[in-house]
Amino acid sequence: MSIKTNNPEALGWKYDYVSGISTNDGVVVGWPDSLPTLTQDLVDAVEAEWETKESYKGKRQKEYPSIEDQLDDIYHNGIDEWKKTIKVTKDKYAKG
Repeated sequence: MSIKTNNPEALGWKYDYVSGISTNDGVVVGWPDSLPTLTQDLVDAVEAEWETKESYKGKRQKEYPSIEDQLDDIYHNGIDEWKKTIKVTKDKYAKG
């Protein structure tokens, strides 16, 4: 039976990017013996944990204004106003 992953990055995140973890087309094909026994339940749990703790980063990144717009905001409105703008997104997608 193949163990599938929808988020290979989550496996590396959970296990400190240990050498030997590898996937091919969403299937785990390499798993070091030094890690817990690979099961679909383990992969699903790791992906759920990653989603809870780390997904805020990507959500924030998609919603933040471009760097150019942020710099323009700082130039025209100052740091304090820029912080208020950014805080809206940070509060919306708080760290898990």
